[in-house]
Amino acid sequence: MTTQLPPHGFTRDQVDRHARALGLTVNLPEQWAFLQNTGSLHLQAAPGSGKTSLVALKLSLIADAWTASPGQGVCVLSHTNIATEEIAQRLTATSSGRRLLRYPHFLGTIQTFVHTFLALPNLRSQGIAVQAVDDDTYATNAERLYRRGKYYTLRRALSPRYEQGIGSITTSTYTFDPTSSQLHLVDAPFKAHTQSYAEMLDIKETLRLRGILRYQDMFALAEQHLHHAPVLAAALRSRFPLVLLDEMQDTERAQQDLLLRLFGSGGSVMQCVGDVNQRILAASDQNGHTPWFPDGTAADLPVSQRFGAEIGGVASRLTGRRRQEIRGVGPAGTLALIVFDDSTFTRVIPTFEELAAETVPASVLATDPPRVLGSRADPKKTKIRPAAITCYDPHFTNVPAQVTEGRLIAAVRRAQYLRTHGDRTGRATTDLWDTIRELSRLMTFDPNSADAGLPLPPLSRLDRTPGQPGHRVRHVLHSLLTAALDSPESWNAAISTLPGLLNDLTQVNHRPNKVIRETWLGFTPPAPEPPSEPRSSGIPRAVLGTIAGAKGETHSATLVLECANPRGQKHDLAPVLPLILGQGRVEDLSDLDRHCAQLAFVAVTRPRHLLALAVHQDRANPYIDAFRAAGWLVRAVAPHPLGDESMPGRPPTVPAVPS
Repeated sequence: MTTQLPPHGFTRDQVDRHARALGLTVNLPEQWAFLQNTGSLHLQAAPGSGKTSLVALKLSLIADAWTASPGQGVCVLSHTNIATEEIAQRLTATSSGRRLLRYPHFLGTIQTFVHTFLALPNLRSQGIAVQAVDDDTYATNAERLYRRGKYYTLRRALSPRYEQGIGSITTSTYTFDPTSSQLHLVDAPFKAHTQSYAEMLDIKETLRLRGILRYQDMFALAEQHLHHAPVLAAALRSRFPLVLLDEMQDTERAQQDLLLRLFGSGGSVMQCVGDVNQRILAASDQNGHTPWFPDGTAADLPVSQRFGAEIGGVASRLTGRRRQEIRGVGPAGTLALIVFDDSTFTRVIPTFEELAAETVPASVLATDPPRVLGSRADPKKTKIRPAAITCYDPHFTNVPAQVTEGRLIAAVRRAQYLRTHGDRTGRATTDLWDTIRELSRLMTFDPNSADAGLPLPPLSRLDRTPGQPGHRVRHVLHSLLTAALDSPESWNAAISTLPGLLNDLTQVNHRPNKVIRETWLGFTPPAPEPPSEPRSSGIPRAVLGTIAGAKGETHSATLVLECANPRGQKHDLAPVLPLILGQGRVEDLSDLDRHCAQLAFVAVTRPRHLLALAVHQDRANPYIDAFRAAGWLVRAVAPHPLGDESMPGRPPTVPAVPS
């Protein structure tokens, strides 16, 4: 199918005109090649390459030249609402780009696309009113049903292995079997003919009929709908002759298979953009499954404008899924190794803050405080130390991946932490508002329409005019960031006006159902306050977070903390140190160590000015001389035989970085 685009691409005048409107400069052959290609393609883009801006520029050009039949549009898909909003924000800079934000075009997440065109129509055809599509909400209801229901055989079978068993209940997921035209359970711990499996499936079916589902269930329901109405695939290809997929590296197997079934048979042009070396969220390559992106003909965009050659060299050595020599053309950077011992890892972050103050311009830190990243938020059952961010800073709070109650107050406390410990009121407010936007989507979910909840505007678009709903919402956000939420009464008072304000903002009723009240709006008591490490006055405080949560971010300075690996038996930076020094390749590591290297790659490609690693002296010792020889600063937090830099009682000096 033709997309009705210029057969020979776009002229230089067209590109320059749209680029100026977006504040971009197109001066690399790799950028030009991507913009000119109107056929199917894969683009492997390095961190900081300006990929999102380049995608927006191309979409603006496409919209300007779009001459397809009425009712045909461009489909732009990404993995997160934030990524989608970044593209939408850039598209508003041009009149042609704004056209892509309305019918017949579609801009949204893969999940929203599947909901809108396949899964929700399937559920509506079965008369099912959706209450929530949310993993945490599902887990809460599945566990309650399992404990209180009629599932005696299942409870007896799981009681000897309770911890494993309850997880199989709360995370049970549908898969669609086209041979039987039935929905089954993925990786159930019982054979399909057993009574235990039947009871486990009954829990799943009961919640489905109540309209409570997991995100991944929607892909199985979409496959089911396509199976029973195969004409839908052809209809979607006709509706969207051009599909652009952003952040392609994070595509899960179910998403990948569905997208290929819909658009990969030649009926639509598919352009896929991403960075496979940042593939830390998806599990599509497990169990022998080969990821589809990037293919063997993928183009490269290896130039990073975020950082200079120093950080670019470190990043290049950690590219394992697809080798890439990343050319850093941004500001020159400082590389540092912070060494600690068993008694001083709580002083690592203050040491990094001091180092950032010495090496990063004060004007930069004033608006962009240093960041600290770790692969784990908390140690859980891991016995080795330090195992997680909370080992370095007990004050750190992070909204867990699966909070079964009090999700909103957990997000508020996390935002309060960002505000008080990192001087990041803007970031804290944005994060809190994004959580409320997700809550709003659930509260306004209409099972009788194709909309997956009404999206609230980003924080930047909230009206600041006094008396208007947007301004009043901003006032509530500020109150939440500063309130003492230490009792159910104080919490209920703090959020009492929020539903009404959201009603005024959207003109849609925000009435929480029982599931949302229990999972989102309940009160949980605060954790006790641990003692704080002393800080030097006048030095910007660092903002802490997980590596996964930092994807897509740019920092002034980044510290990567040594944490426990996913199995909790060893530390994650140990296998990475020799790679950074050019000793070995990511491809030669075990699967577990390769995963650690991929996480490290994401972390080390965030900063513009300063990259630091925090490593225990037992694991740092064999490499200290090599790091120094490679131009790294070595700073000891505790007495350590490193020469003058480690002498106790005196501030370490920062040697000049060799040119």
